Amino acid sequence: MTAKRAAIPKEFALPDYAGGSIVNLMASVIRSRGGRTPHAPLRAFACPSADDSPRLVLLVLDGIGENQLRDYLARRKTLSPFFGRVPHRVITTVCPATTAAAVTTFATGGSPAEHAMLGWHVHFADLGMVATPLPFRTRTGTPLARGDFPLADYLAFPRHLASVRGERRVLSPSPIPASETTSAQDWWTRKTASDGTLRDLEAKLLRAVRSRKAFFLYAYHPDYDTLCHRSGPFADAPRRHLARLDNLLARVAAACGRGTTLLVTADHGHEETRQVLDLSRVEGFYGSLAALPSGDARLLHCFVRPDCVKDFRRLVLSSKIAPFAACVSGKKALEAGLFGPGKPHKALEARTGDWLLLARAGVTMTAPPAMEEARCHLGSHGGLSENEMRVPLFCLRG
Repeated sequence: MTAKRAAIPKEFALPDYAGGSIVNLMASVIRSRGGRTPHAPLRAFACPSADDSPRLVLLVLDGIGENQLRDYLARRKTLSPFFGRVPHRVITTVCPATTAAAVTTFATGGSPAEHAMLGWHVHFADLGMVATPLPFRTRTGTPLARGDFPLADYLAFPRHLASVRGERRVLSPSPIPASETTSAQDWWTRKTASDGTLRDLEAKLLRAVRSRKAFFLYAYHPDYDTLCHRSGPFADAPRRHLARLDNLLARVAAACGRGTTLLVTADHGHEETRQVLDLSRVEGFYGSLAALPSGDARLLHCFVRPDCVKDFRRLVLSSKIAPFAACVSGKKALEAGLFGPGKPHKALEARTGDWLLLARAGVTMTAPPAMEEARCHLGSHGGLSENEMRVPLFCLRG
């Protein structure tokens, strides 16, 4: 399936769940390792089998959109050692185009509809809070739950990746491998923490691709995304970091021996955001809500008090909000399949807002808790622009 256009304004890009998204990439990966998945494989992509390629490394570089990659390659004065030499194709991420949703898809093989991680901030109605599940904190910085809370049962992640045969490894900067959310993914046979430097990431990747063992390795690197947030996606700082990644990947690719396949992709791209919509400053907006908005800077889930729907609709159609964001019914978004195919998570409807605010081009939204200042970035994601939605996929067989 693919998301239906009817419910979503034409100015927004949609994920290609019918065979061109990271959900489909993971379906191809899982099937190539002897696993089971309900999703269609990636279109026109032959992921080598475990017999042909016993070692499969999937490296996810946070935040590298296709348009950012094109800008980087166009500005280089010399040939790029990896990004410019290894052919790549363009696929889409998921909705929302944000780390929490996409990396959970990479780590489980499930769509956002199946895992219901619908943004950096998630509305956990049955826990009475909006929280950030990846760092395991509420919006005010307290732990999401007590230490003995049965998190794996509560999150109820889809287990498609658990069906992959053999070793299933994960490599991420500390403290991600030991985090509560990763601990809720009990299918990893080895969890390795890097120290967060490119040198350590390269050393651990080289050790993996030179190995003679059979395994699937999912590796994740976040620093480029952080630089895009701070400086904007087309600034010098992220571009310099991309050049360092380019050289690193060239060395890793050169070390890939026979029987090793290296896949490199991203969880989302970035939108350069110069306009800010601070919803806490829109008079009457918070008063119309039953809970703080959840989601991300470019797609917010709004939970509206039943007796305030008219007030909410008046505000989102007013000049204070409408020029910056479109409003879509949460029910229609679900009917349109915006969060992907598969058996819906038991909490999907409860975590989907009554109404979704979709940021227009160049806009970042903020909805801070009480007594907290609004925080805005020059690079943002989570929404439905082509800059956020389109990501590169490189495939190199040793």
